Amino acid sequence: MDQLTTAELNCLIMEETRQADDVDDIGHLLPFIFKSSNVNLLPTTASLIDSDNKPLYDPIKKIWPLACSEEGQTIEKTFPSFLNTLTYGLIQQKSDLCLSDDVTLQWNNILVVTEMTASQFSLSMPAGKMLDTKAYLVFKLCIHLYDHSGGIMTPAIKIHDQPDAFKYVMACIVFGSRNCIGFDPTISINPKAMKLLSGREFHLLPDHLPSPFPTKQLSKEQSTFPHLVPTNSKQILLLVNSSHPIGKITVNKNKYKLLKVLFSHQGLVGCRTVCYLVRRDGQEYIIKDHWVTGDKDVILNEVKMLQALEGVPGIPKLVEYWLIEMVPDEVDYTQMYHQKIYSSTAGMYRMHVHLVLKPRARPLHEFQSRKELVKAIHNIVLIQKCAVEKYKILHRDCSLNNAMIEDINGGSQGALIDWEFTASIMSDNLYTAGGTQINQGMIPFMSIDVLEAMGTLEYQQSQTAAGDWRKATNSSICQEVPKIKHTYHNDLESVFYVFAWVCIMFKGPHGQEHCLEDIVDHDPQKADIWLPQQWHGPPEKARDIARAKHFFFFRGRLCIAKQFDPYFKELVPLAEEWAEIIKQKDMKMEFDDISSLLNKQAGQEDGEGGEGPCYSQVKQSCLNWWWFAYVGHEVCDVFVVPAWMMVFVALKKTSS
Repeated sequence: MDQLTTAELNCLIMEETRQADDVDDIGHLLPFIFKSSNVNLLPTTASLIDSDNKPLYDPIKKIWPLACSEEGQTIEKTFPSFLNTLTYGLIQQKSDLCLSDDVTLQWNNILVVTEMTASQFSLSMPAGKMLDTKAYLVFKLCIHLYDHSGGIMTPAIKIHDQPDAFKYVMACIVFGSRNCIGFDPTISINPKAMKLLSGREFHLLPDHLPSPFPTKQLSKEQSTFPHLVPTNSKQILLLVNSSHPIGKITVNKNKYKLLKVLFSHQGLVGCRTVCYLVRRDGQEYIIKDHWVTGDKDVILNEVKMLQALEGVPGIPKLVEYWLIEMVPDEVDYTQMYHQKIYSSTAGMYRMHVHLVLKPRARPLHEFQSRKELVKAIHNIVLIQKCAVEKYKILHRDCSLNNAMIEDINGGSQGALIDWEFTASIMSDNLYTAGGTQINQGMIPFMSIDVLEAMGTLEYQQSQTAAGDWRKATNSSICQEVPKIKHTYHNDLESVFYVFAWVCIMFKGPHGQEHCLEDIVDHDPQKADIWLPQQWHGPPEKARDIARAKHFFFFRGRLCIAKQFDPYFKELVPLAEEWAEIIKQKDMKMEFDDISSLLNKQAGQEDGEGGEGPCYSQVKQSCLNWWWFAYVGHEVCDVFVVPAWMMVFVALKKTSS
């Protein structure tokens, strides 16, 4: 978490200032997030007492006596006890019996975390230690709020010198509505259902891929390539294996029953998309819950693009959308939480958006046969071609988790989702890079040219940071949002990486993943570094990844045959010919070049065996008939012909 948040929060943490003439000023953030709490109902500080009717605050000494550690006791022991007593004092009554639906203390049911430290907090402290509603409490209290635009630190509250302010903050956190601690009021999930969130539907890109060179055998617990490792973009995939609703979600005035959490990003800054499977009036939909930067025209970019592309096969259908309002006529916009806009934070503020889409599709790696995989890849190329040639639209984010398979009328077709970063084609082919959020696709699937451009941009940004690099900065010159050149050639190149990734990282249909450590060649003279390892890495390694991809096309294509899983050996010639086209065209291949290649391969796959879900059953049936033919020949020749005919019919039916 430290590495992720440290990179994300570069120059995006703002320290609020207190008005010089008002020592009791607690800044802009706290009154804003606690505005739903009624301060007038709080007892006065002087009236707060403990269970023995002793005052909690000493106005003469200006101290909360119970908050101070006694001799032989640590602050970590005394302060929690003080907070419990303060809670009692705020409600003036202690319950004899409490009912709870979950009394087990676990990370997923902790709502607020407090860190007690004897040292002065500074922005140089590891970012991973700071959670969304974390407070540093000893004699000063600072509230740290982190949203998808960065971080905010409130002015320090001296808990002994400002008892009313301290009492106010603690009361709002403990007794305020869930909005006060960052919960989304438009979504409610049954706490018991949270325990069922397990499994995944999308593919997880590991932070580190293993080397194919010999290493000592590791246990499953020690493996450097676990099956469930967050990605560079920190994606966590969740799936509830139940058709029963686990909660509710609101879009406009419509209430949807929440069935599954299909997909979720992990992290702080960025769009942080969450996808839900929902139901309303007996029909299933997908709700995309995300945070979008820019003005209203930019925020509604995906809406406009989906409306423009409506009816194109393989592109989701937009049912409705909502710029989420926390209260009537107040859109949920992260800028509202900030006291001041700095140059380094300008353009980073995000608006909360819900999209309702149809239909639900399968991830590409859940293909059921090689033929279906090739056909889906071909369909995605045709979708790109249609968007570019007919609608003048670039997708700009073709990656494995955006490549899908849609089941239709007993068959299937490829689909391309997530049109958030699409753009109408410009004459100069320059498009907004999107600040710290990389919107040119996930790194393993980015084209060489885009990686080179991104590497240059990363270097330039690294040279501009000075001083306390995580603190928000200001300047007289408004920082210009950088642009990156992107063409349809780049999107076509990305499709190749998606195809190769599937053939290396999976070992068959239905999403069968394999651990690369299980299939390494233990002869160092024959081993190559895995292509996914060469193509994967953090943004600051973009140039190195671009060079690795360039080397692959011009000198390293022979490794395809070694690295493709045996299940995909029939597709090795396709991959090699595809890579040769990219090389010969100097990365400027055309849609028809790739479309005709994939169409030819799909025709060859028509007679493939061992593919369909019923293949093993048919195979066993054929073996039984072979045995029957042999026995029939020994016993009575009359059985030979019927047996051979039945075998032929079974094989013919399989290939059709």
